Amino acid sequence: MVLTSVRYRRGLAANLRRMLAASASPQTRPRLMAASRSAGAARQAHVPLRRDRIVGSASELAGLASSLAGQSPVPAQGVAMVSQLLADGGGPLYRAGSGADLDTVIQRASQVLTR
Repeated sequence: MVLTSVRYRRGLAANLRRMLAASASPQTRPRLMAASRSAGAARQAHVPLRRDRIVGSASELAGLASSLAGQSPVPAQGVAMVSQLLADGGGPLYRAGSGADLDTVIQRASQVLTR
């Protein structure tokens, strides 16, 4: 995996879009792809979401997805920030008690991605 590869970035963008769709529909459980440690296989994971936060930041999260999905190169730091946001089960997408503010995290990642 190369952090800035188009394939990896589009995978992150797809996860963001699935999360947005799941947050808009309460009956939908998101299926985010999580890398398995064995042979690089992927498995489906059910993740509890902070739907209220995600819906409140939907346009900003969609903007991150668009920035990642494009053909133009983007800074590795921005890709890493979005990857961390999606992967951190104790972060603002998943946990009410998270010390991080979702809007601030999104804003920082967006600024880095659009440099």
